[in-house]
Amino acid sequence: TNVFNDSAEERDLTATPSATLLATSLFDRFRVGTTLRADYVWYQEFDSERSVNTDVAVRVEAYLDRVRPWVSGGFSRTRERQGFEIDSRAQRQRPTLGAGVDWVLGSRTSVALSGQFERPRYADVATFSGVSLADQLNGARASYRAGLLFDLTPLTTLRVDGERATASFDGGSVRDNESWAVLPSLVFQPDAALSGQVMVGYRSLTPKNVALVGFQGVVAEGALSLTLLDITQISIEGSRSVEYSFEELHPYYVQSGGRVVITQQIGGPFDVSVIGGVYRLAFRDLPDDQAGPRGTERLTTAGFRVGYRLGETMLFGIHGEFAKRRSTSRPNRDYDRIFYYGSISYLL
Repeated sequence: TNVFNDSAEERDLTATPSATLLATSLFDRFRVGTTLRADYVWYQEFDSERSVNTDVAVRVEAYLDRVRPWVSGGFSRTRERQGFEIDSRAQRQRPTLGAGVDWVLGSRTSVALSGQFERPRYADVATFSGVSLADQLNGARASYRAGLLFDLTPLTTLRVDGERATASFDGGSVRDNESWAVLPSLVFQPDAALSGQVMVGYRSLTPKNVALVGFQGVVAEGALSLTLLDITQISIEGSRSVEYSFEELHPYYVQSGGRVVITQQIGGPFDVSVIGGVYRLAFRDLPDDQAGPRGTERLTTAGFRVGYRLGETMLFGIHGEFAKRRSTSRPNRDYDRIFYYGSISYLL
């Protein structure tokens, strides 16, 4: 009911056929993993919102006794919305490159070293609220990690990472910064009743522009799934992180929140899910902002899904979703949206 997330609330009919290929190849002591994804987003009335999105990722690992070096690369080209702040479907691409080594020290302990580089690039014509996204957000980001892993149980691993990261933007942006973080996490294997991963750590971010206040505080990220009696599944996702804003006078914001999905088997191949989530965006401002502070924004979502599984390969779903955003200082950012859709998933 709201294609552009604005007060006009234009309606449209949309469909997205999507295909994903996961492939693993073994060559002696080497393993090559490849992920290919492509989808076509179609709108009946607003053909300006149609797009083709692609994503390619490759990872090569070598198994050399106790040492496992690896390299990875990826490239995505998309017009999917990025985060909760930018409402336009802006064309962008993101090449990534990573490398690292995992070294087994003992039966329960190992060390992991890695580096990651990415260079997001928006198209020259990509704009939002009259702002060129390429001018504001194009740049490069690099991060380096050293981690210690310890197997607490056969199904639970404790991991502690130390990270050093830099972010630089084209044109000497006020967003340029350096940061360090300590990121402890627990990893629960898929075979456990409680599966997934949760990280709660501390990050210190120092902007190179002395007029901008930095960030020091808790960061978190996690996704956990709990299965009860094989008929009820509770999934929880949450995060607290620093994200970059498209507005130069409000260079970054702290995003925190999460969502809960409860899925219940109701007999035979049918299941029902209820979904709820809340996210908060707290913006940091430059002191010379004549328009005043941007304040905070709050996004609330609620929804449902009714699923029907046909054999081991097909899944049908009927979904409904309601979302609303409210800003403390900018009423023009408020919107309400209802989204109903059906889904068909087929596993080859």
